[in-house]
Amino acid sequence: AKDSKYTYLSDLKPASWLMYEASSEEEEPAFFPSYDIQESGFEGNVTINVGGKYYEKGIRLHPGNETVINPLINTFDKYAEIVYDIRSLDVNRFYTAAGKDSVGQVGWSMNFEILADDTMIYCSGEIRSWEAAIIDISIPAGTKMLTLRGLSYDGFNNDSFAFADAKVWKEDGAKTVTVKSVSLREVEVSYTGAASDGKDTIGIFP
Repeated sequence: AKDSKYTYLSDLKPASWLMYEASSEEEEPAFFPSYDIQESGFEGNVTINVGGKYYEKGIRLHPGNETVINPLINTFDKYAEIVYDIRSLDVNRFYTAAGKDSVGQVGWSMNFEILADDTMIYCSGEIRSWEAAIIDISIPAGTKMLTLRGLSYDGFNNDSFAFADAKVWKEDGAKTVTVKSVSLREVEVSYTGAASDGKDTIGIFP
């Protein structure tokens, strides 16, 4: 559900967008991104559904005929993207659950990328049709344009997708994790900026 402490991108006017058979540069686009709603869905439910969960907020797109290189498989794949000018927002964090919406939860996989001023700061890897990429990342200081991009993954079939719950906010306090020592059996770290409620966690993955 929507939470008033966040700024939701679906409530903002995008700087630009590109999707199936249409773009923001056209005077009369044939199609538009959808905000906080999807077409059809499970039994006609138009609430955005990604990875089996429903979301009140989100942005829905579909890859078009334009292509861009997919670095995961080094091929040119069809894509859709939406760009937001965040210069006037005092934010440093971004979150979304990205994946095929319930209309697109069939067919092939996708890859999701987040860019800050044309520099990639996140790449999901292959996300299958019934999965969600949970993206919770820092926004580099001084970022002007934040781009959300979805790419077909070596195929183009029912690739309707959504950036569900896409939101930005200001997270106060610097948090750092420093690796102090590493062995075959143990990794020792130091951590600063822990939340006062004690709910912060650190994950270390092979």
